[in-house]
Amino acid sequence: AEPLFRSPKLLVAGGTSAGKSTLINTLLGKAVLPTSYNAATSALCEIQYSEDEKKTACVTIQEDDGEAVKKTLNLDTPEGMKQLAGYLSYDRANPKSYVCKAAVINWPASILKGVTIVDSPGVTESSSFSSARKITEAFQDKCASGFLYVLDARRSAEEAGQVICYY
Repeated sequence: AEPLFRSPKLLVAGGTSAGKSTLINTLLGKAVLPTSYNAATSALCEIQYSEDEKKTACVTIQEDDGEAVKKTLNLDTPEGMKQLAGYLSYDRANPKSYVCKAAVINWPASILKGVTIVDSPGVTESSSFSSARKITEAFQDKCASGFLYVLDARRSAEEAGQVICYY
C-alpha cells in the first residue's frame, strides 16, 4: 500500500563543480557522495532517511544490452562506498560512467527525517548540458517539492543571471 505521507523532496541543482554534492555531504555530516573539481555526479541521486539505521544504496544501471538492472550496495563498508562512488562518478573519457541512471541512498542522518535530498548532475557541463537540464526539468515537474540552486562564488555573476532568466 502507498504511504499516506511522503517526505518532501528538495532538488539540489547548479552548475558543474558548484558544490552541490559537497553541500549535501556537509549536511549529512559524512562524505557520502563523490566530489570533484570536475563533474562528479552522473545521475539523479535521492538521499532519504534510513529508519533502521542501515546505510544502503540502490543504483539503477544500464547494461550493455540496454536492460536496466538494480544493484543494492552496503554503505557500511568501505567497498560499498567505493562502489557507490564508481557508479555515480562522471568521467568524460569513460562511456561506462554514464550507465548509472539513478540512485536511492538510505542514510541515518537526522536532517533527512523530514526531507529527501536529491543531488543532480551539473546543468552547465558542456557535453551533457541539455541532458542534465532535461533530467532536472523532469524531476522538478514531477517530484520536487523544493528547489535549491547552488552557485559557485568563485565564478562570475553571469551564471546567476542565466539561472534567474531560465527559471
